[in-house]
Amino acid sequence: MPHVTNYIDIWYNLSRKGQLHCMLEGLPSQKKQHVPASVTPELLEFAVVHDNGEASITIDYSYRYEMLDRFEPRIERIRDDVLFDTRQDEASLLKWLQDDRKREEASKKAAEDALAIKEEELSQKAVENFQEWKKNVRGEPMPNFPWLPKELKTEHHALLEQSVKERDAARQARMKKEEEERAARKQAELEEATTWIQNNECSIRLKKILGMDLLEQSMGVYRDERLAAEWPGWEWDFTDKDDEIHNPSLEALEAYQEVLRNKDKDAELCWSRWENGTCQGAVIRSRPDWANGLVATKLVGEVKDDLADL
Repeated sequence: MPHVTNYIDIWYNLSRKGQLHCMLEGLPSQKKQHVPASVTPELLEFAVVHDNGEASITIDYSYRYEMLDRFEPRIERIRDDVLFDTRQDEASLLKWLQDDRKREEASKKAAEDALAIKEEELSQKAVENFQEWKKNVRGEPMPNFPWLPKELKTEHHALLEQSVKERDAARQARMKKEEEERAARKQAELEEATTWIQNNECSIRLKKILGMDLLEQSMGVYRDERLAAEWPGWEWDFTDKDDEIHNPSLEALEAYQEVLRNKDKDAELCWSRWENGTCQGAVIRSRPDWANGLVATKLVGEVKDDLADL
């Protein structure tokens, strides 16, 4: 048979008034009081039964009651340390514990009622936000309405799925259009390259490439030969090793003006090229309209060695 004591250890706090009262009565006056009480079903209901079969009640602590929700700040009640003005016997302690339970239940009910009111307010706000969002579903990111009533959540999810499908379809259409435009530009460049090779003097190599139907795989050969024929002194630029322009010479400025007039009104006089600490000249940068976006550069003139102006 497990060992069961015939009393419950009850710990509680005396107020200053309670301590003075105990001193006058010749009783222990420590603030924290230990009162053994006989085991009764009523008291045992409030007790903690330990592994060794003994039971105790401690009411000299603060505790916090909380109601939490994932998306709303907590509603809580905090009780300070309980202080008694006199030492408590079994009957008075039982009454206090019973009254305290009633207070706790009333507090819990008040907290639940307050939370219910808050939930209703949040639900109404969620409905308003949802109706506003519905006006322009496609233009907004996918929001979350945690307090939305259940009957509207189904509609919300359906609209989100529809919005995702429409965005995916629009993206696919955009990608298809871009691919078609790239293919069209590529085909137009191939046709122009074919016409240029047929109507201009070019290398046997390039003629053979065209005759063997390998032009699409050999556009670099065509571009190099056409650049050399129509843009002598220019080269393709696949790097960005040059510095900002400083003090271009008259020769460089005149060469730049000629390019603007005769070749590309959007050309740039953009760099000074240096090698081994020596300035090689100014660089003109252009995009030939037949080169499908490739950049060509030409080194022109010299840069004045005027370090004072740098």
